[in-house]
Amino acid sequence: MRMVVDLADFDRSRWINLTGVSGHPWSDHYVDQAELWARGESVPWAFSRPAVEKAAENTLTLVP
Repeated sequence: MRMVVDLADFDRSRWINLTGVSGHPWSDHYVDQAELWARGESVPWAFSRPAVEKAAENTLTLVP
């Protein structure tokens, strides 16, 4: 994993994980970041609530 953290603005931080979004070898997402990692690229790391909500593709709401 590579991570560059901007301590002045966490929303400007970036990261990449060789094993992708999932650490599970049989997941479809296990190698979804491998090519980016090999090229030395990274992806944004949304940190604040507004940044996470803006970046979200889906929302899971758990209700007791």
